[in-house]
Amino acid sequence: MGVVGVGLGFVARTIVLATQNEVPPQHPGVATSAVNFFPSIGGSIGVAIVGAIFTSRLATFVQDVIGRSEPLNPAAVQTLPPGTRQAYVDGFADALTGTLALVTPVVVVGVGLALALREKPLRTSTHTEPLVLE
Repeated sequence: MGVVGVGLGFVARTIVLATQNEVPPQHPGVATSAVNFFPSIGGSIGVAIVGAIFTSRLATFVQDVIGRSEPLNPAAVQTLPPGTRQAYVDGFADALTGTLALVTPVVVVGVGLALALREKPLRTSTHTEPLVLE
């Protein structure tokens, strides 16, 4: 998580700067708000989808191995017999690993798109035409 946090921290401001450099000089606010808004929406949808996949995989495992229809909370897991508890923990790890394997192609596509961006020199001024109010 630390590597992802540091990586996103370094990249986030660069994306804002690149976006502001790409739009007309009179619209940096629109570009900045879009860069902040759309990742929030995408992150919300992505977390919901990945969470649903993980929960589904875990519920299927729990039903197959333990015979319960819903995932257990940590306190309930501690009350399971030792062999069943270990099976549940292993199933949890397998569900998480499988879910991450399913979303890996999304990460690969994202990195590919980032590498495909063309390089454009930064602007050296923010000169715009004066705003005339009538």
